[in-house]
Amino acid sequence: MASIGHGASGDVYLAFDSTALSRAVAIKLLHSQLASDKVFLRRFQEEAKAAAALSHSSIMSVYDSGESLAGPYLVLELLNGGSLREHLATGWRPTQAQVVQIALQCASGLEYAHKRNYIHRDLKPANLIFDEGGHIKIADFGLARTLAEPAWSEPKGVLLGTAKYASPEQANGVAALKQSDLYSLGLIVFEMLSGRLPFSGNDTFEILRARLNQDVEPPKEAGAMGPILARTLRRDPNKRPTTEEFVAEFLALSRSFDPPKTIPALHRDEFEEVIQRSSPLSTVIDITDRGLQTQGRYNPVSGVQDGESDTLTVFDDEVEATSTILSVSHRDLSNASDKTSLYTSPPTDFTSSSKESDGPDANGTKSKRVLGGWRGLFVWVLVTLILASVAFAAASLYQKATSAKVPLVLGLTPKSATSSIDKVGLKALVSGKVYSSKVPTGLVVSEFPKAGSLIAKNVVIDLTLSAGPPPVPVPSLAGLSEAAAEQLLTQKHLKYQLQTQYSSSVNSGDVISSTPATGQLAPFDSTVSLLVSKGPAPVPVPNVVGESQQAATSTLSSDQLAVSTSTAYSDTVPSGDVISQGTPPGSMVLPGTTISVVISKGPQYVTVPNVIDDSLSQAEQALQSAGLQVGNVYGPKKAKVVIFTNPSFGQQVLYGSSVDLYMA
Repeated sequence: MASIGHGASGDVYLAFDSTALSRAVAIKLLHSQLASDKVFLRRFQEEAKAAAALSHSSIMSVYDSGESLAGPYLVLELLNGGSLREHLATGWRPTQAQVVQIALQCASGLEYAHKRNYIHRDLKPANLIFDEGGHIKIADFGLARTLAEPAWSEPKGVLLGTAKYASPEQANGVAALKQSDLYSLGLIVFEMLSGRLPFSGNDTFEILRARLNQDVEPPKEAGAMGPILARTLRRDPNKRPTTEEFVAEFLALSRSFDPPKTIPALHRDEFEEVIQRSSPLSTVIDITDRGLQTQGRYNPVSGVQDGESDTLTVFDDEVEATSTILSVSHRDLSNASDKTSLYTSPPTDFTSSSKESDGPDANGTKSKRVLGGWRGLFVWVLVTLILASVAFAAASLYQKATSAKVPLVLGLTPKSATSSIDKVGLKALVSGKVYSSKVPTGLVVSEFPKAGSLIAKNVVIDLTLSAGPPPVPVPSLAGLSEAAAEQLLTQKHLKYQLQTQYSSSVNSGDVISSTPATGQLAPFDSTVSLLVSKGPAPVPVPNVVGESQQAATSTLSSDQLAVSTSTAYSDTVPSGDVISQGTPPGSMVLPGTTISVVISKGPQYVTVPNVIDDSLSQAEQALQSAGLQVGNVYGPKKAKVVIFTNPSFGQQVLYGSSVDLYMA
């Protein structure tokens, strides 16, 4: 007997709901051995109810669920486009535009589920199924968590399909986070682009170990998807983008591509062929807690059936001329766990015994037989009420014994919350952290199912802890004074530490940059490092003594120094050259500092004054006034006046020269 699909958890059959939905559906019948696990069945019921509440265009709809002797089952939306795994197995490789479209649709579904604190935990190509129009949907949201623990404890051959797409934290035995789903989606995008999964090894466990030791780099085919894909495949979940960020990035990428070609459905013709060739009268089998029982004959065309009318008809290929149709009792999810449907319908003719004769019998007892019929009806009603009361009481006792109310643990530490949950017969699991400005770091910020819910015992309660207030975007600080930057950071609930650096472009005391940079997120109340300018760096003063005035000015200007000049006579330094500089060579000064230099005017000449007939003292005074000095004095002891000078008066001599005097 061929079915739509097979998996580690069960088989899928094509079905037609003739009453409630009036359309084709899919029945996922889980393996019968799962029915023996009572904990699994209770958990399955809760997960199926939660999955049925998810309504999104990128998530496969769950219509109903229940249990039977054949195993638990789900009534699902029928998707005939084939899974992504089937498409890739044919050798099909999507274009970049198609990859972006598929990733965006999947991420949108995850974003919707994650906002409701629902994590898939087992995202893989086999769980991504196309509908007839080429739109992809995420399947098994109702099974992923229920099967999570068994899947990881099964033999190696069963584990591989799931583990290939597991995040590093899942491979390490840590509870799956929202970022874990995104990591798995990143691996799927990697495979769609390159046709392979990252890393290689002899088995899946070697590949998982490789993921634990290094980040996954995007394939060369990633193109513009490379940066966001690289972030998505980081080992550290906290370094991965949020689902919202992933959706925003891929939405922006989608605008750079032309609309991609529609992805053709794989099974549309097959499904239609199965329905069309089904026999007008097919066997209907009821999968209930009473076992597999034939209920009657059903005509899929007219919708007429001899027995139970509320059925889902599942189509299967048979080697016989007629098709066998497997039917599942369709019950509302709220009654999916009802196991007391064992009542038979009451007879519709309570006076059937009187049909043998329309007239009185020989003893005139027709009225007695009718009265007897009404007595039978009364007895039947009384018995039915008693049975219903007993069933209700038994169900209440059963529910009380097997159910527990979720306690309120918001604001508690994980240890206290776990203790409170354990006391009522439930289990606790910390599934992740979220930012909260109201709940202190490390305390429980949300629980799922919510407090007050009545659920089966041993069901795991997901606890989400507070990661403290959300991170703060670092404001723009460059160019602000230190005081202005401090005020702005304080308003953003951030602190700062100061570092200084010389800068030729930023004024002293102003902010050059910050770490983290502007726009990046910094943890609430964390410290931002400010780099503040000390102004331009000092420069050494060059030695310009002996250089020409032009050369000295050029040298000082190239070192961002200013020049001031003065002149002086020099007997040793040629005219126009630097005699001296005000700031010693090698001194460190700030750019723009003025360096004074003295420029030589060359030697200074003076005229020997006329001192003939002057006394010695008069001659000495006149020579000194002219910048000269008295040299040797010749003449008798009683000589009184100058009669001759050497050099003689009127000659040009160097300033400071000596003049000899001859006296008489």
